[in-house]
Amino acid sequence: MDVVRQKCMKGGYPPYFTLVMLARNGKGLDFPDDLQGLNELKIPFSDMWVMGRASPETTTYSVCQFHPYIKLMQFALRDAMEQNKNQIDFLRPEGRGTETEFRDRGVVYMPIK
Repeated sequence: MDVVRQKCMKGGYPPYFTLVMLARNGKGLDFPDDLQGLNELKIPFSDMWVMGRASPETTTYSVCQFHPYIKLMQFALRDAMEQNKNQIDFLRPEGRGTETEFRDRGVVYMPIK
């Protein structure tokens, strides 16, 4: 959470900016202990989210919104991928281009509740 503190102290972000961080240090996230001291910061973001493994030994992931309110969600990545193995790919490599048009990729399921 040191990176979050640094970003909050740096400032200079527009008020609509959302901070999304991926914790990839291999330690796992421990909520609410990882959020200690963040309520004392002046937070320049409209939303703040952190994602990462709940524990290094599992494939359970945590997604936590911790500003403007705290909301914790967890899902088992392996189970979610198994459940959606027949889903149609919605990201397709099409090469680099300069087009600004959107293409409909159909219905997509995200395993986040």
